[in-house]
Amino acid sequence: MAFDLLIRNGTVVDGSGLPRYRADVGVRDGRIVAIGKLPDGRLAEPAGETIDADGHVVAPGFIDAHTHMDAQVFWDPLGTCSCWHGVTSVIMGNCGFSVAPCAEKDKQLVLKNLERAEDISPTAMELGIRWSWETFAQYLDAVERTPKGINYATYLGHSALRTYVMGERAFEQEASADDLKAMKRELAAALNAGAIGFSTSRTENHVTPEGRPVASRLASWNEIGRAHV
Repeated sequence: MAFDLLIRNGTVVDGSGLPRYRADVGVRDGRIVAIGKLPDGRLAEPAGETIDADGHVVAPGFIDAHTHMDAQVFWDPLGTCSCWHGVTSVIMGNCGFSVAPCAEKDKQLVLKNLERAEDISPTAMELGIRWSWETFAQYLDAVERTPKGINYATYLGHSALRTYVMGERAFEQEASADDLKAMKRELAAALNAGAIGFSTSRTENHVTPEGRPVASRLASWNEIGRAHV
C-alpha cells in the first residue's frame, strides 16, 4: 500500500526511551503507519513524496509548555523561533496572560498586562492583531482560522479574566462576590470551548507599563482557589 510520505535512512528517536535506531518511516493520511528498521526492514512501498533523512534525526515534535504566543500567532504563521528548534506544539496563555476574553474596545486592558511583563511591543500588537473576538471561544475560533505552521493550545489567563469582568478595577481591588460568580461562569465557558486550563501569576516581576501589579496580583488566594471550583 502506497505512502503519502516516506522518510528514508533517518536515525529515529521515538520518545519511548529506546536507543536510537536507523529506520524508514511511512506516513499516510497524516499518521505514521509503518516503521522499517534498517537494513533488513526497509520499506519498499511507493510514496507520493520521499525524503532522504540520512545523517538526520527523525523524532516526534517537541512540546513547549510555556510560551506567550497569544498575540504573535496572528502575525507569525511559522511560529518562530519555536519551529526552528523542533517545537511543533506550544502552550500559550501562561502566567495569567491571554488576550481573551476581551472585546476590542477594551483591548488595552489585556495588552498592558503583556507589554512589560513579557516585553512585547504594543506597536507590534496593535499592528499585528486583527481583533475579531470577545469571548474565549471566539478567540479559539480566530486562532483556528489563522494559517499556522505549528500547533497551539492555550490556558485562560487570570489577568485577562479579571479585566474582562472588572475592567480597570482589576488593577485596584479584590473581586466582589458578584465578580467571582462572573469569573467562574466565564472560566467554565472557556474550558467547555477548549481552553486547557487556568493560569495565574503572583510574581512581583509582573507589572504593567505604569509599574502597577498586573491584574492577577490583586487577587486574593480565596479568589484563586475558587476560580476553578
